[in-house]
Amino acid sequence: MSLENIILILVAGLNFGLALEVWLINPKNKINIYFALSSLFFGLWSLFEGLAREAQTASLAYLFARGDNGCSLLVVVFFFLFAFYFPYPIKKLGYLSVTLIIATTLFMEYVMWFTDWHLNEIILIPHNNDYTLSLFGRILFACFMFYYTFAAFYLLLKKYFKGLDFAKNILSVLIATGIVGVFCTFFGVIIPLLFGRNNPWFAPLFSIPMVIIIAWFLLLGDKKVYIK
Repeated sequence: MSLENIILILVAGLNFGLALEVWLINPKNKINIYFALSSLFFGLWSLFEGLAREAQTASLAYLFARGDNGCSLLVVVFFFLFAFYFPYPIKKLGYLSVTLIIATTLFMEYVMWFTDWHLNEIILIPHNNDYTLSLFGRILFACFMFYYTFAAFYLLLKKYFKGLDFAKNILSVLIATGIVGVFCTFFGVIIPLLFGRNNPWFAPLFSIPMVIIIAWFLLLGDKKVYIK
C-alpha cells in the first residue's frame, strides 16, 4: 500500500475519532448527532478514497469509488443539518424542507451507487487508481455539493452576525469547518467538475485542522461554549 493511501486511512481514523468524541458528549442532541454523522461520513470518504486508489481490480475500484462519492454527498447534507440547529434553529424545519432534503439525497445516492451517470471509467494504475466522470454527472454532483455547503455556511454566518451570546460558539465552528469547507470544495468539487477526473488524493487531508481545532476545544475548552 502506498504512503498516500495509508495517510488517507489515518485521516479517516481521525474523523471517526472526532465523530465519536462529539457524539458521546450528548448522544441525544441533534447538534451532536448531525456533526458526528458529518464527520463520520467524511472519514468514510477518506477511507473509500484510499481504497479506490489501492484496489487491485476494476470491480473493487468501482465499488470503492462509488462509496467515495456517495459518502461525500452525505458529509454536506449532515453538515447542513448541523448548521441549521447549531447553536439554535432559526425556525422549524418544515415537512416540505425535510421531504426535499430526503428526496434529493436519496436521488443522488441512487445516481452514485446504481447508475453510470456520474462515474464513467476506472483507470487502473498500481496504488494510484483514478476514474473519469461524465459531464452530466459531475455537474449534478457539483450543484448538490455547492447548494448544501453554501447553505450551511450561510446559516452559520447569519447567526454569527446577529451578535448574540452564541457568537463565540459559532465563530469556533466557522474557523474549524471553514478551512475544510473552502479547500475541499475547491479540490473535491471544482477540480473534478472542470477536469472530469477524481479529486486529488490529498483533498481529505484538509479535515486535519478541523479535527485538531474541534478536539482541542472539546478537551481543553468549555464544552458548553463549543458543542452543546
